Amino acid sequence: MARRRLECCIKIIRNMLIICIFVVLFCAYKVRKLHKNEVGSQIPKDSLKYIFFNKKPQSHIKSPETIASLISFYNQQENILNEDFYGPIEKDTVVFVVTVHKLSIYLEFLLVSLSQVRGIENAFIIFSHSYFDDDLNDLIQSIDFARVMQIFYPFSIQLYPNVFPGFHPLDCPYSMSIEDAEAVNCTGSFDSDLHGHYRNPTHSELKHHWWWTANTVFEKLSRSIKHTGLVIFLNDDVFLLQDFMYMIISMRQVANFLPSYDFLSLDTTLDMNNLNSYRVDIQKWVPTNNPDVLAFDVNTWKSIVSYYDLFCDIDDYSWARSLYFVSLNRERGTSPYRVMTARMARAFKTSNCGFEAKLVDCDAIESVYQVLNLQKKMKDELFPIFLEVYTLVELEDSFENFDFAQINGGWKDPRDKELCQKFTIRKKKT
Repeated sequence: MARRRLECCIKIIRNMLIICIFVVLFCAYKVRKLHKNEVGSQIPKDSLKYIFFNKKPQSHIKSPETIASLISFYNQQENILNEDFYGPIEKDTVVFVVTVHKLSIYLEFLLVSLSQVRGIENAFIIFSHSYFDDDLNDLIQSIDFARVMQIFYPFSIQLYPNVFPGFHPLDCPYSMSIEDAEAVNCTGSFDSDLHGHYRNPTHSELKHHWWWTANTVFEKLSRSIKHTGLVIFLNDDVFLLQDFMYMIISMRQVANFLPSYDFLSLDTTLDMNNLNSYRVDIQKWVPTNNPDVLAFDVNTWKSIVSYYDLFCDIDDYSWARSLYFVSLNRERGTSPYRVMTARMARAFKTSNCGFEAKLVDCDAIESVYQVLNLQKKMKDELFPIFLEVYTLVELEDSFENFDFAQINGGWKDPRDKELCQKFTIRKKKT
């Protein structure tokens, strides 16, 4: 009898849990649907086309050889869309550089936000692709709110799937033990990283792509090689507030009257307890705070690239962590890189929640919904007429060493280091 009662209780509890889970999922679905409708209602009609982009049926898959030929052609052309309407690129034109991999809803929402940034018609946007896709190209070519160029990383895994920089069959697998790797004598067997892992092409491509992009923009493109204005590097999974460009220009104007700085950033995090829209801080740059939105000019670039050997050698596949290593290991008498950053962010990641824990899935719709609500709430605080600048004490009072315990690894293969140096165009100290 007792056993039957226990089984009956367990059954009741199980059924109640199933009902609770169903109710939670149903409520989450209803909330998400409501948020999706509200997001759609707040996006101007002329920007909805970037979300409801119609993909073409894929008739056939292009071979790596065909893609390589197209990439070479497009990179040589340096074609700028909408230049006939918005005018030529000037030396001080604000340049956005968006690093893109594949077509995603995050990129589509980035385009929506860019289209609504005040003054975007005066900017020049470069999309740097690590993957060639006809639908993605068509989406970018549909942009009509600014001057646009596309460049394509010519050493992608897509082009080299079975040889370096992709994964060669004779390469040591990422998680193979050092003992097994040395026993079979696979390629890279004596080049395991700090954590005992071997090369992961997907990870390596992140650093290669960014470094190739920066070198191409500052040193190779005919329209930007003499550029002296700001270059803003963006990941493709951020959403910008309408005063993004206004703020970054205002910050640079203020910074010209202050002690030296290297970077500008509008961050990608939000502190709901501190929505001070006009405060900016000057502090040491750390990669954990500003990797998704980072702006600098050719003078800072000359400093970065003059330490290409440090950047290309450090055992870390993260370009931001590698740049941090450069910052802390430059010649004596040179301080770490400094960043002027807005206390209230103007750029937010859409590939995670970022704000607060919710029962609803942390997808792009939910993230954009919260950003748009913030923009509505702070409407009267955007476009501040003045900025308050704070120079944090830690600039002078602390010394920091690069923490090798936090290193990502994934960059011990000498082939990666050699390719990184090959991408470096300006190989001289400045």
